[in-house]
Amino acid sequence: MMMSSQTQFRHLKMQIQRKLAETLQLAENHFQRKFPIPTISYDLRGVKAGIAYLQKNVIKFNRTLRFKQPLQMQYLRQQAFFQCLHLYELKT
Repeated sequence: MMMSSQTQFRHLKMQIQRKLAETLQLAENHFQRKFPIPTISYDLRGVKAGIAYLQKNVIKFNRTLRFKQPLQMQYLRQQAFFQCLHLYELKT
């Protein structure tokens, strides 16, 4: 049974939220400090899968790339991890 694109997107958002929570916990354990939870948006355009804005504490993901990548779910979960790390490594 195929899921609608809206259902797929909801699943993707939940997976990204879980990955960000895991990454936040890793960063807090490693740096021995608390970090604010970043705001997440899915309105990034262009060819980038994700980008982190340190000053705004925002991570933006490209929602449209999610349907173009062969391993899209795994790819965006990796992006969630990397973008979160960018925020936290720069805040130390």
